[in-house]
Amino acid sequence: MRLAASSSPSSSFLATILALAVAASLSILSVGIAEASVVQPCPFSAGSDGFGAISNLKPTFAQHFAMTFGTNHVVLTTTSSGPSYVLYLCNSERPTVTAPSNALYLQVPINSVAVASDGIATFIERLNQRSSITSISPNLITSPCLEALAPASVAYNATEAPTGADVLFSSSITNLIASESTPLARAEWILFFDAFFGLQNAPFIFQNKIVAEYNCIRNKLAAYTGDKPTVAVAAVSDAGQFSTPDYEYWAKIISDLNTSPALVPSGSSVGFDDWSKLVAKADMLIDMSVISATDKPYSMSQWSKRYGLTKVTPGYNFIDGDLSGVFRPDGRTIGNGYDDFPQANYAQPELFLADLAYRLDVTFDKKFFPYWLRDLALDLVDPTEEKCTDRSKFAQFLSGDYCPANATYAPSIGRFNTGASGATPTPGNSSDGSDSGMSKGAVAGVVVAVILLATAVGAGAFIYVVRMRRSKVAAERKFFKMEDEFGPDNTSDDVRLTDASRWATVRQ
Repeated sequence: MRLAASSSPSSSFLATILALAVAASLSILSVGIAEASVVQPCPFSAGSDGFGAISNLKPTFAQHFAMTFGTNHVVLTTTSSGPSYVLYLCNSERPTVTAPSNALYLQVPINSVAVASDGIATFIERLNQRSSITSISPNLITSPCLEALAPASVAYNATEAPTGADVLFSSSITNLIASESTPLARAEWILFFDAFFGLQNAPFIFQNKIVAEYNCIRNKLAAYTGDKPTVAVAAVSDAGQFSTPDYEYWAKIISDLNTSPALVPSGSSVGFDDWSKLVAKADMLIDMSVISATDKPYSMSQWSKRYGLTKVTPGYNFIDGDLSGVFRPDGRTIGNGYDDFPQANYAQPELFLADLAYRLDVTFDKKFFPYWLRDLALDLVDPTEEKCTDRSKFAQFLSGDYCPANATYAPSIGRFNTGASGATPTPGNSSDGSDSGMSKGAVAGVVVAVILLATAVGAGAFIYVVRMRRSKVAAERKFFKMEDEFGPDNTSDDVRLTDASRWATVRQ
């Protein structure tokens, strides 16, 4: 399955993803967790209203689910005829409430979950409830710790919860999350999932880690008042049409980065000529094209075939050899080969914003390691994810400390780093069209050429130093796999850097 927005006319990408999600939801194969969930004692005191302190809790960003509290229960409803639930605490009896006729009544905290669609498992892991996932489709596992818990296979009907699972989360939930138009709106669905566990963690995690860190990074970037970098997001169809998938989401991300957008208008696609003029001034390009399994690992040469550009094509700010700012969010996988980004980005918007900020300015947070965004220009291929050695921990480092206290942001990508000319390209023609014959200005031209040559030598020396610096960053910091939110906070960077298998390699 791949991510799908239930009502997004803006993208053939999302339409394709939805088709894949529907097809996958019909599959009956899942992975059964080897370690069965253990029924936990009720954490709520008899006779008390366990929801009393948060009875006014409502989603403030998300638009596609609602929470209505009563004594010891909460009614969850969703839009677009999605599923509804009446969740009542384990210290109380099933309530009599006004709820949709299709509502499922469940006593919470639940003990077991079946996951049958993208973008859900990481929410549950982030709530420290990974052990509750007792069944999951194999292509949804991109966490090595979750993979370690799921060596066995079991068949079940994907429209019903498997035997032993209290609830099934399917593509209807994924589609609703994807239809949210902003990063924080999508992340706020952590409240929805935590309701099934008694809302004991999510209110703190969402406000104090996700929202606080996201806004902290955004505010530090907003303090920069100079010329803004331009960010392009594009996908190319097999027919050679260019579009910006998930337009509203990317428009918000680019705004929060304090950058300018170079996006194909929502709901439309354009040919190469129009697209090339749109993105010529972009300092950074994020490729979101849908690719087949045969295209993996996706290289710069494959990108070039799709886009009709190379990393030495003149006239684009984001193109400058090994310094080209061309990225794709597929820099993190595990042994099964599935990308982590479609599974994990909904629940971790602050991590993605930090990842983007690092690519815009590698000095913004000197302790940050590139996570999802892979640098295609350097042709780095992410190695297999490290194994999970401690099943009590997450697969990723989610300490919530992505906003460096004393950081000062200044962009260092594209024209801010390479001195790109920013000239609008002439599609299919790298010549300037001038007459190649000698003219009476030729002598003056030779003089100018000599001056330019001298300047180029100096600039070349500068770029060489920058390239060496960036290559060093790539070699020393690329795609390091991190610890997790509930893991030890006192692990030193030196300890984290000892596993050679965690490093990316450069293909010669």
